[in-house]
Amino acid sequence: MSAIYLGLPRTGSTYLQNFVFPELEKQGIKVKESESSLFYTYMIDLDYMFWQCKMLKLRYPDCKVVLGLRDKESWKKSYYSEYIRHGGTYNFSEWCNHFNMDNVNMDKVKNLIFNAFGKDNVFVYHQKDLDDNLIKDMISFLGGKPFNVNGYRINAGYKGKYLRFARWLNRRNWLLNPNFYLQKLNPKFSNRVKKEK
Repeated sequence: MSAIYLGLPRTGSTYLQNFVFPELEKQGIKVKESESSLFYTYMIDLDYMFWQCKMLKLRYPDCKVVLGLRDKESWKKSYYSEYIRHGGTYNFSEWCNHFNMDNVNMDKVKNLIFNAFGKDNVFVYHQKDLDDNLIKDMISFLGGKPFNVNGYRINAGYKGKYLRFARWLNRRNWLLNPNFYLQKLNPKFSNRVKKEK
């Protein structure tokens, strides 16, 4: 085990898992992908999350950690879009209240991971900074040799009228995936893969 990826949902983890981590594996650097359950539990109990991190550290004592974070407001909007994509019906305000999203504290998460694994063993990135230079720094931190990353934007969320339309479909208990209707309305729209411009 060379590394563990710990990223909040909606921080570019799907991109890394599809385009970066497979290339690192070719170099013999295995990245255990997304222990994302840690981040679902931390909204409920930070102490439990810390205990889970300590268990990972015991299991993989020499590992390095890649931690993906995102600006809180941007993250909430993106995570809400994911909720709608999977059939959610709450409006944004109801969703924030129901899931206690206003209690999310990225700095507490970062400090918890530092305490569990040691600050020198953690590479922290922010989703908005995820570009070629940052990926090269990440590869270097993990002990890999540089390579060019050619990729597409993956797992893009709904926005604007597409978000409203998907929620409208969800509220009517339609069993079909809103992606089908969104692509019929605008064939250029693709939720799963968008080529970076």
